[in-house]
Amino acid sequence: MRSPLILVCACWLAVCCVASAVETADPSQDSSYDLLIDLGRRALSSGEYDDASGYFLRAKEKDPSRPESSYYLGLIGRVQKRQSAVVVLGEDGTLTLPSIGKGNPLSPGPVKTTSRDELIEKRLRQESLAQKNRERRLPESKSSTPVVPAQPAAATKIAPSRSERTILMDDLLWASQPKTQIQLEKDHYIVLEGSTIDRFLVLNPNTIAVERLDRHHIKVAAVNRGTTFLHVWDDRGRWTFHIEGLFPQIKLPVPPGTEPTSVTRGRPFKLAYASNWSSFYTGPNAKEMERQNLSYTQWLGLYGYTPYGDVDAFSQFTKFQESTEVTGYGAGLTDGRVGPFEKFTLWGWDTSKRFSTLTLPGKYFRGVLWDAYAFDETINYTYLKGRDRSIFTFVSPDLVEEKNSYIEGGQITFFPKGDHQYALNYASGYGEARESFLKDRVFSAETRHKFNNWIITGEQAYDEEDYGRVAGAEYVSGDLVFRSQFRDIDRDFVTITGAPAGRGEIGGNLALNWSPGKVDFENYIDIFQDRFLPNPANPDALNYDMNTSILLPLGGTSSIRNSAFFTDTPGLISPRRSFRDSLTYSRSFEVLGGRTLSAYLGGTYQRNRFQIASSSDYDRRGVTSGLRLGIIKNLHYFIGYDYDWVEEIATGEVTNPNVITTGLNYSHRITKYVSGHWGISYRNEEEAGGNFSFLAGEDSWTGNVGLTFSPKPDVQVFADGRIRDVIAENAGGSDFTEGDIRLGLRSTWDLPIRWDRSGMIYGVVFKDINNNGRMEKGEDGIPGIRLRIGDIETVTDEHGEYFVSVKAQEVVVSVDMESVPPGALVKDALTQRVEIKHQKIQTVNFALNTRSGLYGVVYVDQNGNGRLDPKDIFIPRVKITLNKRDSVYTDFSGTYLFENIPPGRYTVDIDLNTIPIQYMPKIKLSNRIEVKEGTVYPLHVPLREKK
Repeated sequence: MRSPLILVCACWLAVCCVASAVETADPSQDSSYDLLIDLGRRALSSGEYDDASGYFLRAKEKDPSRPESSYYLGLIGRVQKRQSAVVVLGEDGTLTLPSIGKGNPLSPGPVKTTSRDELIEKRLRQESLAQKNRERRLPESKSSTPVVPAQPAAATKIAPSRSERTILMDDLLWASQPKTQIQLEKDHYIVLEGSTIDRFLVLNPNTIAVERLDRHHIKVAAVNRGTTFLHVWDDRGRWTFHIEGLFPQIKLPVPPGTEPTSVTRGRPFKLAYASNWSSFYTGPNAKEMERQNLSYTQWLGLYGYTPYGDVDAFSQFTKFQESTEVTGYGAGLTDGRVGPFEKFTLWGWDTSKRFSTLTLPGKYFRGVLWDAYAFDETINYTYLKGRDRSIFTFVSPDLVEEKNSYIEGGQITFFPKGDHQYALNYASGYGEARESFLKDRVFSAETRHKFNNWIITGEQAYDEEDYGRVAGAEYVSGDLVFRSQFRDIDRDFVTITGAPAGRGEIGGNLALNWSPGKVDFENYIDIFQDRFLPNPANPDALNYDMNTSILLPLGGTSSIRNSAFFTDTPGLISPRRSFRDSLTYSRSFEVLGGRTLSAYLGGTYQRNRFQIASSSDYDRRGVTSGLRLGIIKNLHYFIGYDYDWVEEIATGEVTNPNVITTGLNYSHRITKYVSGHWGISYRNEEEAGGNFSFLAGEDSWTGNVGLTFSPKPDVQVFADGRIRDVIAENAGGSDFTEGDIRLGLRSTWDLPIRWDRSGMIYGVVFKDINNNGRMEKGEDGIPGIRLRIGDIETVTDEHGEYFVSVKAQEVVVSVDMESVPPGALVKDALTQRVEIKHQKIQTVNFALNTRSGLYGVVYVDQNGNGRLDPKDIFIPRVKITLNKRDSVYTDFSGTYLFENIPPGRYTVDIDLNTIPIQYMPKIKLSNRIEVKEGTVYPLHVPLREKK
């Protein structure tokens, strides 16, 4: 084993400056088929097509019966003819390779239609060879990274994000292994969907958090910026994903600056820019590392308010090996207002849309999207049409092709903002590049009803041949959340984009979440019958999938968590029974003069039984422990140890895979704007060669360092580096060193551009004889009344009318009380806030009446002139009492009113306790007044600040 001191020095040296690139030694002395395929794939990903062809030809000579060599040789031929192979992640979340089928240049030949019986036979063969698949799975390339158990990450609660993304771990994705790359913004997640996921391991729990959902799905969330590897084991073998956590894209608009309250201006246009540069290196040692790939993406966005709606435009640029190309662009209008159309969304080019689970569950496309309301928002309707489109996250080599596949769809939702909603959905797909099993059209009807704490949903869909039905219920009350869903989906029902979850199944699930105080209880059960690929020997059997977890606090510094998972699938093509239970106790202590020590200790039991693949049966018992100690402020030491007893039932062999991970982490805010972090860790794996060890068989040292500069909340610049030295322990492995450097920028700028609405304000100030607030026949306008509209002053004409043009978002319209005739008062509020509508006239009237009464305004006399001015501050909720009996409170404009009082003498008292403490009245607290018939006595209450 290499000297730790040398390795540590190498870590810091490689992070600070990248070593000079030199030739990588050719490790091809081991000429096994899997190794040759692995070497060829690495050469292919680096664009070294001649070397890759040599490796694949030698692999084909070794074993002509296996398909990988022929596939990659054909792929290289098509690439050299300017065709491409890509792994893409769509906005709807599906990570796929270009499909191998009609119209696809990657297709090795014509599409072969597979019958259901052939699918069953193929699945049976796969299950019977499950053990062999594990033994001869493709070895990890030198860019792969062994990882620590995901227990700490699994305990991290992953909050729902703005959109769920699903990655299908299928045959096509397997072809991209082990270099599948995924980029995730912080606080976003994806769902990995595989075939019976046994276990997962993650390198750095500080970067991602992993949570098991059920036997086929795990959720992966980015919790911080950084890079890590995630290993996942399912029936096929081990998958490796290189996951990069990114800063979330800065979104606009930001809150507007301070402006006069009488006028609200439009927000300035914003320009946003983001870039992410990363480079990955590997080699037999630190001095001989060579760059394996370079990734550089840039994103430019423009946001702004216009009188016609909010404008949003973006473009994305990706640097490939030989060129930089525009890989995404789009522009749209949200909250649109054009002519008779209001509150609509119009988007062109790259965008995504979801209708429902059984019609259009989510698709990224390049085309047009229209979404709008009608009939006073009692109907919402949507139309879309465009070319099937994807976002590129892993590209090999550097070419992009457009897929000859199109989608079109429409949706009408009745009462979209009510408690009872109804929707009709239609989606269609066409184009020669579409998969042959997809249907051309799908129709569905949906309902959603809210009854107090209950929400009831349902959908029935028809694809012109088969039906799909789902229904659900949700109850939320305080700390309790209950959800249930029933599904009945025909065996051959599909949407226009793929097979829905639960295809061919009839059954239902129940989920319960209860969090009273610090207790957290979760329970899930799914019972279903499979009609798509059932067990021929027991096709009507029910299948069960259950998991539960509970977190119990045992005091202020300790807690215990128990998690159990059980699946029994006698009705599936691959019957399986599996049980896993884990119990973890954690506690925090104060040690060594107030330093915090956090420790955990846990145990796990797992039992797996496969009815038709007994070689895959095993029992696992394990213990896990660890601690984290704060040495000094921001510097922490951690250590974790896992030890397992694994028994292979078929052979009776018992192995003891175990792993220890230890290291230091440090993070610190260096200045107000600069923060940094560094870390170093060591991982040692023992007895990793067993069939069910679920370890990579590698020891490693890892070092990382990073800086972040944030001069403003909307500007972030970062630089990160990582280096990892690996010592292989399993037979056939080799030592290597790898590292990566990442630079990035997220920023927004205000542009000297703003586009306000241009509108008109019209109104009349009139004598309201019948006191109903409406101008009617016989009620005349009052001339000479001064008004202020935003920062514009005007005076009513001889008919009491006024008319002004304004350019703003909102303005405040107010009456100057000094111009109101004695004894008159404004019936309603003294001021009104008005939203400007572009090229339209807004009407704002003021009604004055002259009945006997008492009227006044409580205000802060800003300029000390003793008169009420528009810029004075109005004080609400001040109590005024008349003759010690009747009391009223001032409204938001500081106004109070006693209407229809008899003529006579009155005492008016001002309640000092209801006036803000910083102000004092400039008049007496108790005042004697005389109200005459037909007049309104004005008694204003000016205030001044206390000295």
